[in-house]
Amino acid sequence: MKLENSLVKIYGGFGNQLFQYCFANYLKRLQKEVYINNFWFSSVKDKFGRNEIFEPEFFGFKRASKPLLKMFEIADRYSDVNGSLIYSKFDDKNYELSSNKFFNYYTGIWQNSKYLDNSQEFLVSTLTKNEEISDYYNCSPRKKSVMLHVRGDNYIGEEIDFRYFYKCIDYIKNEIGKDIFINLFTDNKDVLKENRLINLVDEVNLPDNNKDDTLSNFAKMLNHEHFIISNSTYSYMAALMKSGNKNITLMPKPWMISKENKFLHLPQFTEVSSCLLYTSDAAD
Repeated sequence: MKLENSLVKIYGGFGNQLFQYCFANYLKRLQKEVYINNFWFSSVKDKFGRNEIFEPEFFGFKRASKPLLKMFEIADRYSDVNGSLIYSKFDDKNYELSSNKFFNYYTGIWQNSKYLDNSQEFLVSTLTKNEEISDYYNCSPRKKSVMLHVRGDNYIGEEIDFRYFYKCIDYIKNEIGKDIFINLFTDNKDVLKENRLINLVDEVNLPDNNKDDTLSNFAKMLNHEHFIISNSTYSYMAALMKSGNKNITLMPKPWMISKENKFLHLPQFTEVSSCLLYTSDAAD
């Protein structure tokens, strides 16, 4: 098994990065030799300005050396349409464990619950090495506190109708009582115009335009008892870290409509039917 070289590409926003590292951990638990390719962050100008939050060594993985990356590049270049005897390239749609070769390049995001076995433990043990995350994760949250995440700015075409959030709030109130404390996290200032929602929440967290506060807001999300997430891997991962026991975590169903739907339901998550506001110019 160790004769296989597995290269996992890391790219995209923080939530996607965490999914990719969870997949790398999934491969590692299968006794594979796993290397990380994080070259995307120094080679691509992403229109949403996504940054690499933690480097591979933070998660306990080896960064692929330049010679190894070159070998994968050559193997990819000379692999024809029928494949190669020594090289396979996988994404979310074509991954088959039985198709592994000597060189295996994994380029997907891996948003599927079947790759999340042991991921809660993996995320907690690694991410709490960061002091800010550790402080918020380990600090006792406010009683009956609810993290509510509304995503918007770079999700044109997949925004969730506000009716989903109202249903989720009613669900939690029916479960634990009406005296809940709702902390709203959003990247979209237009949410503040939704008076009915704003009248229900107790606190609002908006991004800081003067700095990258991705990590800070993620850490703050952790310090709650219950979670209402949007169709966002960012809030999904925060909820996953704290899920279980008596925590309520609500997630939308379906997750997507304009793209292929994700299979992200976990036993400790409760799905709530949602209406997605589809438009033809949905963002990638």
